Amino acid sequence: MDARWKQIPVFQIGNRQDIQPWQTDPRKVLLKRHKVGLVMVPPVDLDDFLSPDQVESCPTHFVHGLKGSGKTSLLLAKRALLDGEVAARKLLCVPSGFPYVFSPFMDATTISFSSWEALGFHTKEAWKYAWLILLGAYLLNSVDRDSEHLDPPAPPVLSDNLIRILGASASDSKLDERRWVACFKHLIETTRGNAEDTLRRIYETEVRSRLKSVVDRFQRPIFIFVDGIDETFYGPGGSPLLKLAKDREMQRHLPQDERGTGLDPNILAREIWVNAQTSLLAVSTEFLVEFDGWINLIGSMRSEAYLETTQQGAQGVGQRSDIVQAITYTHDHLEAIFRANLRATMKVHSYDKPSRDDEIVRFFGVSELRNSVTGIDESIFQYVRRHTFEEPRDLMLIGGRLSHLPEDARGEFQEISEIVIASTSVILYDYFKFMDEEWDHDFENIVLQHIPRNIFTDSDARELKQRFSQSENINARDPLTYLYRRGLIGVVSENLIQRFHNQVRVNGADKLSAPKSSMYLTHPALDPLIARSREVAGLEKFQNTTGIAIGNRIPWIAGMRLKRIQLHLDGMAVRLTIDGMDVSEPGRERALQTFHTLSDIPTALFVACLRQMVKLSLDEPLISSVVAQIKEMVAAGVVTKTQQRKGRTIETVEYIEDLLLDPERQPAPFETIRNRLKEYNIDNVNPHRSMKTRRMGFHGINWKDIHLISFEK
Repeated sequence: MDARWKQIPVFQIGNRQDIQPWQTDPRKVLLKRHKVGLVMVPPVDLDDFLSPDQVESCPTHFVHGLKGSGKTSLLLAKRALLDGEVAARKLLCVPSGFPYVFSPFMDATTISFSSWEALGFHTKEAWKYAWLILLGAYLLNSVDRDSEHLDPPAPPVLSDNLIRILGASASDSKLDERRWVACFKHLIETTRGNAEDTLRRIYETEVRSRLKSVVDRFQRPIFIFVDGIDETFYGPGGSPLLKLAKDREMQRHLPQDERGTGLDPNILAREIWVNAQTSLLAVSTEFLVEFDGWINLIGSMRSEAYLETTQQGAQGVGQRSDIVQAITYTHDHLEAIFRANLRATMKVHSYDKPSRDDEIVRFFGVSELRNSVTGIDESIFQYVRRHTFEEPRDLMLIGGRLSHLPEDARGEFQEISEIVIASTSVILYDYFKFMDEEWDHDFENIVLQHIPRNIFTDSDARELKQRFSQSENINARDPLTYLYRRGLIGVVSENLIQRFHNQVRVNGADKLSAPKSSMYLTHPALDPLIARSREVAGLEKFQNTTGIAIGNRIPWIAGMRLKRIQLHLDGMAVRLTIDGMDVSEPGRERALQTFHTLSDIPTALFVACLRQMVKLSLDEPLISSVVAQIKEMVAAGVVTKTQQRKGRTIETVEYIEDLLLDPERQPAPFETIRNRLKEYNIDNVNPHRSMKTRRMGFHGINWKDIHLISFEK
């Protein structure tokens, strides 16, 4: 297999001795050491963002990603790469020193929107001018600090009046870069009435002309770094603003008699959270155009905010979409991150074994382990990755814990599994926190105990929904939708790939519903909670299906490939075409319908019958041949060896043989299959397609035209 992760660049940021691998939050290390030391794998299409040769000329000025996607690390890394140019006085960075990036983590101060008056500060233009004032002031502040090294020093360009506007004391002549949130808080919370007009006037009189004179005199590129704005804003009661908006809790905290006519406080709160971030794009455009490209704003924002504002039309509010890039990681990028941190671990802790090439083999002693739960051989990285939500932060958490394993335990599945499984609860709760939600513990206590295994059918899902249709817990009334929207239930796509939905968005998340699928899959991060719920309830142990590794973008069954089958049966006439090859006598063309098959019992029977029709003439015994075919499918791992039927475990072949040879059940089994196949249509693009048939049976083949996709090893 081609190791594509080898083609992905890895950058060492800072000195080797400052690099701390497996960092879930590099800001914590920065607080202790005041030095940036990172091992970085750039996301998709962002190689030039961190390339030393292109770090100044890279056209990407903004990155957007979900929480935990590595936005802060990217900005810190880019800022650190410019240190040499700053030291040589070839350019200026703002902040000029520690903490290197304007981010709220340095300052416990938060900006509160806990009244109707405060919610008036929600328009794009108000936020644009607030940012122009704040960032312009700090740029002037940095120029003054830089000028202190000149002989003689240049006169200050930051006015005392602007310092007072930002809330600094009368004795201050400079702004503290570590207290920027406090300055921003003072500016926003003291600006009332028509905020746009007030802030525009301050910018025009106190900032704009001074910036123009500085740029004309300075003639050096200036880079301003802003990150983490989504974490700055809070609402009534000290709760995160976005969480209150999503939970529709704002109105509970605001006096009814003060409510503005026709205004929804939840919408206003969400607009503040979105516009505070996305207005930076308009600020960036203003800086680039107004000051001839000398001032470059480098920033990050949450994808939820960016996607919402682009739906409204970015160009209409002066934003440039060409300077923005999404943070995304392929499986190869994630593997490159995991391996790069392993290399850093071995260098730091002297675990390096030069005789081997593969980092995973060098550290763990093996690249694959026999998974004692699923019964399959699985690569160590895939096992780790599928227990995450595919964000670097999750890998850092698990990898950091694995790095402390004693050398003699690193090749043991049980040792690795215990660490991975123990990490899933932290990953799951952080996942909800990053979505500004709380995990519904009431839902957990009510519903999860009734999920007996990690793979369940459409009929199982309907039974689960019916059981709780009258529940007082609103999420429990449709448990599949609740879990699917949050990426905790997956489906099998039409090309037999497992798919789990990404994190819930601010916009339109409540409109998502689980697609029709023959199989639903529980996320491995959810499985320990289900197992615990069943154990507490005294129910049968939670079952993990053997032979299948569950995880996003993993093949449903390893080695499976699609086969397109066209089947025309009319009386005793048969026309069968597989992958475009006609394997029977040609017949009259008929309209074809589409559905998809999976490895459940009814469709396994159907696929077995189709295969036997290719091999046998019609006068040979079909049922016994189908049983023989099922045996082959079991041996090949296409169908599970055993089944759970009415609380007991039985051999699959025996079950099917009894089913088919029962004289009272013929031709009923295929009538059942017909109904199940209708339910199991997972073609979401064309959900109206279904199998049209009057009657199906083993005796007297009179099926209508069928067009299906099957699978083969």
